[in-house]
Amino acid sequence: QLVAAQVPGERIRVIPAYLPVPPDMPSSLPDDLARFIGSRHPIISTYGWMLCRDPKGVEIHCFDECISAVRAMRTDYPDIGLVICLPSVGDPEIFASLVALSRSLDTDDSVFFFTDSLENGAALWRASDVLLRATTTDGDSVSLREAMSIGTRVVASDAVARPPGVITY
Repeated sequence: QLVAAQVPGERIRVIPAYLPVPPDMPSSLPDDLARFIGSRHPIISTYGWMLCRDPKGVEIHCFDECISAVRAMRTDYPDIGLVICLPSVGDPEIFASLVALSRSLDTDDSVFFFTDSLENGAALWRASDVLLRATTTDGDSVSLREAMSIGTRVVASDAVARPPGVITY
């Protein structure tokens, strides 16, 4: 938008909203989430504040694609786990369709919908092998930057520019 408004590119700076996780931040996970993570490997985590649709009507976090990908990967990784961290459900119809998709693909035991707030999201990224950010649009994702800062691999859509080190598709 700034470029379209003819602001010179050299005057545009992206200042991340991310702040480093303090070392004294609690690193424990809720019991149900910790049990799921302990029973699965590898662990892929993804995050969305709230389920909603983009202007084309597509759920912006593409959680349906994440669930389908886990189904496809179970051949090579039978114990794979996907944590969908969703502190605010938002659209209950989208949520119901995701749960139904997981059941229809027989991935209920591989997909964990975590619908509470986490005291420390970095604790989840630390317990994950990969953070997957499969969005149709995005800002400067704090979860992505948190995961990168603690050394968790990040795979993300190329819907927007991503920081160096992110594997995009």
